[in-house]
Amino acid sequence: MVEIVVYHGHLGSGKSVKLAIDAFIGYFTGEIVLANFTLKEPIRYFKISVSALLDMFKAEQKGLKMFNKNKKYRLLLDEAQTEVDAIDFMSSRNKNFGYFVAQLRKRNISLYYATQRRKWTDKRIRDLTDYTVECEALRDSNDDNDNTNLFGCRYTVTDEDKGYIVNEYYLPIEMLQLFYGMYDTRELFYPEDKELVIKQPVTIKGTSKMIEQIKNEKEPAPRLSADY
Repeated sequence: MVEIVVYHGHLGSGKSVKLAIDAFIGYFTGEIVLANFTLKEPIRYFKISVSALLDMFKAEQKGLKMFNKNKKYRLLLDEAQTEVDAIDFMSSRNKNFGYFVAQLRKRNISLYYATQRRKWTDKRIRDLTDYTVECEALRDSNDDNDNTNLFGCRYTVTDEDKGYIVNEYYLPIEMLQLFYGMYDTRELFYPEDKELVIKQPVTIKGTSKMIEQIKNEKEPAPRLSADY
């Protein structure tokens, strides 16, 4: 099933670790994983920015085949507001990414993104989102910066079409710790000079090697049971 999911919540509420878990599940169930943040072993993935995705989108308009419809892809964006800020709603970059996201299902791509505040991300992306997941850190202390007392995270899922909560689940600290080493929780994200990027000619030069690798990537053999 192709879906678009947003994780939102305060700092340290479990957004990034949930993206790492999603990447892990995607890879080990046979999907090709694309992410704008650094992942570590055992996950095999392609690190990709929105600019690179837009290069691929523009190349498709020129008749080049970028995604194989017979393969499944999982796109993960951490700190999504640095890629598609709501303030830049009228920019060509945001418009083109909105067009791209609107047709993810035709490309067999699921999108999972995280942000501290939903309203910080482009409205088009918010409107296309299927599920909103509110992330909450559970602590023995009222101090949000005190991770020594963290005992788990709660995730509350709202179906955007239905308009009500459809699921709530809890991940204990013991499970979260299994994934802490698979990403860099202190990785910094910087917004690009969006207008300069969008005005560059579509030569695909800077991303050609990665694009070819993604196109030719073989789906990994599933390593997990369907009950995982």
